[in-house]
Amino acid sequence: MLDFPQEGVKELSRRFVFCYVALGVALLFILLRLFVLQIVRGDFFWILSSEHTVKEIRIPAARGLILDRKKRVLVENRPSFDLAVIPQYVRDRKLLKESLMKLTGISGDLFDFRWRWVKELPPFYPLRIWTDLPYDLAAKLKVMRVTANGLPDSYDLRGVEIIPRPLRRHPSGFLAALTFGYLSEVSPETFKKLQSEFPNRYWLGDLVGSSGLEGFWESSLKGEDGVWQKLVNAIGQEISGEEVQGLLKDIPPRQGADLVLSIDKELQETAEFAFQQKSGALVLLDIRNGEVLALVSRPSFDPAELTTTISSDRWKLLVADPAKIFLHRALQPYPPGSTYKIVTAIAALEEKVIRPDEKLYCGGGMRFGGRFFRCWREGGHGSVSLHEALVQSCDTFFYELGLRLGADRLAKYAHYLGLGEKTGIDLWSEKEGLIPTEEWKKKAFGEPWYAGENLSIAVGQGSVLVTPLQSARMMAIVANGGRSLRPHLAQSVQRDEGEIQAPFFEGEQDVSVRIPVSEENLSLVRAALADVVATPQGTAYGSRSSLVAMGGKTGTAQVISEEAKKRVGGTGRFEDHAWFVAFAPVSNPQIAVAVLVEHGGFGAQAAAPIAKVVVEKFMQSASEGAVRE
Repeated sequence: MLDFPQEGVKELSRRFVFCYVALGVALLFILLRLFVLQIVRGDFFWILSSEHTVKEIRIPAARGLILDRKKRVLVENRPSFDLAVIPQYVRDRKLLKESLMKLTGISGDLFDFRWRWVKELPPFYPLRIWTDLPYDLAAKLKVMRVTANGLPDSYDLRGVEIIPRPLRRHPSGFLAALTFGYLSEVSPETFKKLQSEFPNRYWLGDLVGSSGLEGFWESSLKGEDGVWQKLVNAIGQEISGEEVQGLLKDIPPRQGADLVLSIDKELQETAEFAFQQKSGALVLLDIRNGEVLALVSRPSFDPAELTTTISSDRWKLLVADPAKIFLHRALQPYPPGSTYKIVTAIAALEEKVIRPDEKLYCGGGMRFGGRFFRCWREGGHGSVSLHEALVQSCDTFFYELGLRLGADRLAKYAHYLGLGEKTGIDLWSEKEGLIPTEEWKKKAFGEPWYAGENLSIAVGQGSVLVTPLQSARMMAIVANGGRSLRPHLAQSVQRDEGEIQAPFFEGEQDVSVRIPVSEENLSLVRAALADVVATPQGTAYGSRSSLVAMGGKTGTAQVISEEAKKRVGGTGRFEDHAWFVAFAPVSNPQIAVAVLVEHGGFGAQAAAPIAKVVVEKFMQSASEGAVRE
């Protein structure tokens, strides 16, 4: 028989008692927990376990605002509601379509068109059917969907969602609409591309910048979508209650960054108003840093029409509009006419094919290669120097310079001045234009360059094509002493209060880089351009200003040849394009401007007066300290 010490038996007994008590407490806790879960909160957890699911609804983030240089709102957001359907909760698609057609007036074709996107969406993702639902209709549907479950004498709205979504608003209407651009819904074609570049950031039906600044700065303007969680039953109806809300977690959306532009709203309004009903473009640049102060393209579209769903028929009508309302004319190439004589003059001086004091005779034109090239003044200008030829825009003088220079040397100086190549402005639709060379023609047409073509290109005709934006940059480079610049619209991006990204194009905007043209020759050309406006012999004398001395060059670019004009007439769409490029003030240049009026006739009559209005407005604003802020 074993003999245990009595002290050990007592200690073991105490431990057994402690274990019994601990087990009893644990058992009691488990029983109490089971009572709470099954009896007290049994109904709640039954909801969660019996065909009820937590679903996440994406909340579209508002896009960033577009502001002018003084932080005045140019493009903002407004609230709206979308009608969407979660296909997995739809029990009878035909009945749902009929219900929506009766309740909302939506067409069956639009419903069917949208339904084709179902296969492209992830499970339980809302399929947008109608954008910008009227408020009263949105409220009506939100109430009706609770009971509209497909029973006899009832509509079927199972799966219907009313989702808030901010849409764009343009407080100033048509103002700079082509520059701001528009948004469009992500289609199946664009979705695949976006999904590869920005995984899970876009879905079908989302809005994405398609043109203008909205497109170029899409990644900055687009915000971060939020998530709205909700508990739904087997047919998609929402289950609410305090206990349910305690389990759900919502992530609010984050608005996109605000884009601050260099555009001055008042200058933009002045420029657009000056155009009245004319078609064309205007570019106003700060010659010191390349900031675009105003950018006009007319005619344009109504941005309000493109902020919401637009029918395919209406879209086709807008695209086919003969006025070409989606063409940003400031970025499109046109023959420059006599504004190109600035290039020819600089090239001739730099290449020393003409002396500043050398005079050439104009008798009303020049005969070359069996053809007579006419000067715009039928009786001729007599003997004129380079200065006088620029002031009076003598064609015969520049025909001779074209022959002395040749195409390739002219092209070299055109590129120095930024013509025939993209400027790099923050817009997608910019075109290059064309500065012809002998090699270009050989590649393009398989033909040699003919000497007679030098006469045409020397006065901005023939194959030469430049954009109004390039012309404004050319004028800026001449005015600022030959320093290069890159036109741009964006000044900064503001993500949150106090968080401002560095200015764009920093490091690229090196205005200290000079083009290889002497200041002496640029000064000679600037003096002549000043007399174009200041002297009675100047072609823009009629647009001189009492407020500011302006230097400039008129241009009248032929659309069709003189022979063709005789056949079809020279009016309407066969009328010449009118040009005027200028800088101001002459004594201390600050701005450059280019104006193009499509089929406007003479540059002095149609384009120069518009430039005068805008330049004077700039000077008035500058004196008040408004533009420089």
